[in-house]
Amino acid sequence: SSNYFAYQFIGENYINQPITYAISVNEGAGFAPGLTLDPTSGWYYGYIPDQGTTETEYSFNVVVYQNEYITPAMTSHRVRHGQLYN
Repeated sequence: SSNYFAYQFIGENYINQPITYAISVNEGAGFAPGLTLDPTSGWYYGYIPDQGTTETEYSFNVVVYQNEYITPAMTSHRVRHGQLYN
């Protein structure tokens, strides 16, 4: 089976300036291997490597900021078995 995962984060853009998405490790295993965050579109995507029957929880922060004015707003998310939840 395919372990492809894709999710788009949508940042609020109140003054219609370009925004950038960034990611940082929150706790535990952090960023899932094989996934990447597109800094322009907010798409978090890629192939999660086969990990057998183990369960691994990844915890990370997504920061969205306007390129001109760095005012980060953070949100915490977790990925378990290819499902994204808060």
